[in-house]
Amino acid sequence: MTTVHYRPAGKRAELLIPTDNEHVWIAMACFRVSAESLRGVAADQVNLDRENLAIIEVGCYVCEQGWSESLSYEKCPGEPT
Repeated sequence: MTTVHYRPAGKRAELLIPTDNEHVWIAMACFRVSAESLRGVAADQVNLDRENLAIIEVGCYVCEQGWSESLSYEKCPGEPT
C-alpha cells in the first residue's frame, strides 16, 4: 500500500512539541477521495473541499485523547492513554 504524505515547507515540527505537560491539540480532517483522482486520471475530481470532507476530529497529539472541555483544563499525561 502506498501512502501519500504531505510535509509542509519550513520547520513545522516544533508545533508538535509539548511544553510544561500541555496538551498539543490538533484538528484532523478526513476527506473521501477516489482512486482515479489519486492516480490523476479524474481531472474534474476536486479533493480536499467541503464536498469531500468526511469528518473533522480534534484531539491531543501526545496523549491521543479526544477533545473535551474538562480535559482541556488537565495536564497532559505525556503518553497515550
